[in-house]
Amino acid sequence: MRCNKGIRGCSIAWLGGTVAILTVLESSLAGQLANDADQEALQMFKSFVASPPVISRLVFEIVPPQIGNDELSSSNLVRQLFLARIQTNAFYFRQLHNLDELDYETTIPPIRATGSYGKEFWRYNFELGLLIYVQPYGVVDKELETGQLRKNEVLNVYNIDRDFVSTVLNLGAYNLPIGSIVWFGNRFDQTNASGVHWHGEIIADSGKLPTALRLRATKLASREIYEHEIAYVFESGSPFPYLPSEWLHQVIEKSGNSRTVRKVRILILETNATELPRQYFAWDSYTYQNTNVFAYTNQHLVHFVGGKPKIVAKSSSTGDAVVYRRKALYIWIFLFVSLIGVGTFAVRQLKTRRC
Repeated sequence: MRCNKGIRGCSIAWLGGTVAILTVLESSLAGQLANDADQEALQMFKSFVASPPVISRLVFEIVPPQIGNDELSSSNLVRQLFLARIQTNAFYFRQLHNLDELDYETTIPPIRATGSYGKEFWRYNFELGLLIYVQPYGVVDKELETGQLRKNEVLNVYNIDRDFVSTVLNLGAYNLPIGSIVWFGNRFDQTNASGVHWHGEIIADSGKLPTALRLRATKLASREIYEHEIAYVFESGSPFPYLPSEWLHQVIEKSGNSRTVRKVRILILETNATELPRQYFAWDSYTYQNTNVFAYTNQHLVHFVGGKPKIVAKSSSTGDAVVYRRKALYIWIFLFVSLIGVGTFAVRQLKTRRC
């Protein structure tokens, strides 16, 4: 009996040890799976920045840091709402009045908009109307590739707006082209077209999702250094759990204090497996309040009136809308001064006849 009790007692002790071992193994396995999931999410975060997919709809807002979540998004004085659509050969960007505009995108005139498809580029604002530029076949535009400003206003605005959207797709890293960041571990080093070297480093705990992205910008010409930090917020239940739903852009001052300059919030993000057709990006898919249409050629700025082209200004090799605006202003001033002069002369002639 003692032996049996002993055996039974050993057996029970061994079974208890087995349960304990299994519990430890399960806990270790769960931890390993969670760690693997964190590592995968971090890798997906970096992959999105390095090589974003076709973005069929990206809606985001820029919010002043002092504004709370209870403010109405419909006020562009408080929040600025934007819609973007991006793929390798095309780009579309517009400022929204409010979120309801998304359901009537092609029929409600935008506040302003920019787009491109292949070699077609365009921009719209209410002041001037629609400006279109088609890059000549076989021409390589170095300024377009580097994002540098030039005399062609269509390409200028295109570069500026694309750089603006790149900040969102780069998840806070700005002044770097979309899809240009190359990661070395959790860091990157890159110099942009303006001669600013950017060093970025992901801040994360034990391979988990990033809590922040630290940036150091060095102007190569003056060696001035500026420190920034992008503080991330992740939302549970998001269709893209590896991407932040919002972030704060903070400037680190020389004193070491941080100053929040803006908040970016992603409201809608939709991707597509294949590239989208021209109609999603082309100027003739949308409605405009100002129906003036101007087209750049290699020699002139052309105004289409009633469907007929009319040359209104000489341009540089790719045109300059500023020339047109200045000419129009000078013409109006000349006509106004001439009208006053004619009126004054007529009054004097009347007085002379009466005398």
